[in-house]
Amino acid sequence: MKKVLTMLLCLVMGLGCFAFTGCNGGGTKQQTIKLWGSAEDQQMLAQMVESFKKDNTQYADVDIQIAVMGENDAKTEILKDLTKGADVFAFSNDQIGELVDNSALYDLSNAAGTADVKSRNAESAIQAATVGGKLYAYPSSAESYYLFYNKDVYTADDVKTLEGMIAKKADGKKTLVAQFNEGYYTPMFFAAAGCTLYGTGGSDPADCTWNNENGLKAAKYMKTLKANGIEYMSESDLKNTFIAKTTSAVITGTWNYNTLKDGLGDKLGLAVLPTVTFSGDATPSQLRPFSGMKLYGVRSTTEHAEVSIALADYLTNEANQLKRFNDRGFLPVNKNLATNEAVLAKEQCKVEVDSIAISISKPAHAQGGKFWDAAAALVKDLVDNADTVSDDAKIQAQLDKFVNDITTKKA
Repeated sequence: MKKVLTMLLCLVMGLGCFAFTGCNGGGTKQQTIKLWGSAEDQQMLAQMVESFKKDNTQYADVDIQIAVMGENDAKTEILKDLTKGADVFAFSNDQIGELVDNSALYDLSNAAGTADVKSRNAESAIQAATVGGKLYAYPSSAESYYLFYNKDVYTADDVKTLEGMIAKKADGKKTLVAQFNEGYYTPMFFAAAGCTLYGTGGSDPADCTWNNENGLKAAKYMKTLKANGIEYMSESDLKNTFIAKTTSAVITGTWNYNTLKDGLGDKLGLAVLPTVTFSGDATPSQLRPFSGMKLYGVRSTTEHAEVSIALADYLTNEANQLKRFNDRGFLPVNKNLATNEAVLAKEQCKVEVDSIAISISKPAHAQGGKFWDAAAALVKDLVDNADTVSDDAKIQAQLDKFVNDITTKKA
């Protein structure tokens, strides 16, 4: 019996060797994982991966394949097939609710180093990476958008108010350009008017007040923008016209700072969004941007959880948040970097911090997925069509439909 058992054990061990190591001198099969990041991040990520392997020699032989996938598209691609896609991927925090609802993210609550991740980053960043009390991602940076202006056209006082900018409109030049046809740039006027999106804290999928009397006031103001030289463009056209000085100011984010600084040099001015005075109001209201967090998550079905978690953690540590800031201009969320002289010395840092302070958070629940296209279509229509500026009933119907489309039905 002992001989039989011994033979069976040897047979099983031999099969195991063949199945898992290929009996290649007893060596283990090389692990391969995929990492997704934006096109602009590819060089930076390659450098981070090289450092990761040097600093973590146990993973030196892991084949880490870096592929292009923008943060805004990551959720859609991951949810197409949870058995495929990247093991580690960057995504925007507004996608986390839908990813968690579809069991697409690895629960990192009990992963090695989780306590360190929570202690080293700002509380707001940890909240953005947490759903239902569980950590599902590692924060890497915060972002918002603000005003870039040409100092030859505007003074620092001019850009404090939208009316001050409009008053200096030059012939043949656009006063201001923003991507109003993209959902990320749509809440400015409605938030300034005091309207809420998914409740005051952005967590109520049944609540949006863009169709109340304040929303109507904001919508009617937006119908006057085009006549005052305030329009929308694609991001590439926005940059090109600003550098060519046919546009006097643009609204964009830090990711375009280096390009615009190279284009205008010392003539580039930065400021938070201006105020606006709505019809009938005695005092101005502050235009308010969206803000959000960039996160790194691990696909729940990865076959290489240990190295994937270690990589996601490493990509978002203090050193790499500083590298990301230096290379790409993204604002760190690491607590130590909040007082780092190298970070604070950069002019775009302060204006972005100030912009985040007046911002509203992007919706992070699954219902928020309905917002983006609907908001872009609404705002684009308001900016394009001034012919109905005095038709309150028609505008109200548009706003009512929008709110109905993006909210869940109340009981």
